[in-house]
Amino acid sequence: MRPRALGVSLLITLMIAGFLFFVIRQIGIYQVELSIRDAHRMPIIPLLFFQGFILFVLGSGQTAAGMTAEADEGVIDYQRLTPMTPMAKVVGYLFGLPIREYITFLATMPFTLWAFWRGEVPLHIGLQLYGVFMIAGVLYHLTGLVAGTVLKNRRWAFLSSMGLVFALYTVVPQASKLGLVYFKYVTIEPVVRECLPYLVESRMGAAAQTMENIAPAAQFFNLNFPQSVFTAGTLLFLIGAMAVMLWRRWHRAESHLMGKAGATGLFAWIQLMLLGNALPLIEPSGRVFPSHGARYFQL
Repeated sequence: MRPRALGVSLLITLMIAGFLFFVIRQIGIYQVELSIRDAHRMPIIPLLFFQGFILFVLGSGQTAAGMTAEADEGVIDYQRLTPMTPMAKVVGYLFGLPIREYITFLATMPFTLWAFWRGEVPLHIGLQLYGVFMIAGVLYHLTGLVAGTVLKNRRWAFLSSMGLVFALYTVVPQASKLGLVYFKYVTIEPVVRECLPYLVESRMGAAAQTMENIAPAAQFFNLNFPQSVFTAGTLLFLIGAMAVMLWRRWHRAESHLMGKAGATGLFAWIQLMLLGNALPLIEPSGRVFPSHGARYFQL
């Protein structure tokens, strides 16, 4: 990480984050004539989008491109000879390659913390939102590591990892309208919707709360989970799966990313999740065989 490049990145990041915070807040106070609390809530969502672009898109691309560059320069072969465990090497690359993006992301946090404080956002809402945000960032960076490990072309690894993150927030939400609800839990969208009443001004917050009351929980068969819990569980499971893939490749260079048992288990788990989320859309009770269950109960 070059200090000059980091300084330029920090300068640009602070300029954009400061512009978003101060301009949107001033518009809320003087043009929309909101209260101080509501005016300080207005920049939160734009700042969240900007932070997501830094950590999700740029961070994933940097991780994939850096991994490919390390392989091209022979550094990966050298790292295999070092007396470190494969998982330690995975963790080192996971947090080392996108370090500039982590630093620039942290540089935007004072604006968010100030908006949370003056906007009177509850502490548990902030922890819930940014806890899942960071977990999602780790997953997307692991995706970049996997792409950089598999693809040999640095440019394609960079573009494919960023394209995947972009597709998650543009194409995948459309798939949820077709019954593939589970895929939206690979994003932070459900958590943002759950926290939205506390992140916007009062009138919009009341409307968001009404929408949230209509579908307040993540439905899995006949069970209801908080959106943040189900999303975090989904992301953590995928983090574990990708960590195993990278561990296998670091353990033996010629290994496949997944073995037969692991691939079968991952496929079965995804199918179970898809069924568990889609079934309540078909049968409100969430039972796999609702007609047989009802008939048996009547008997």
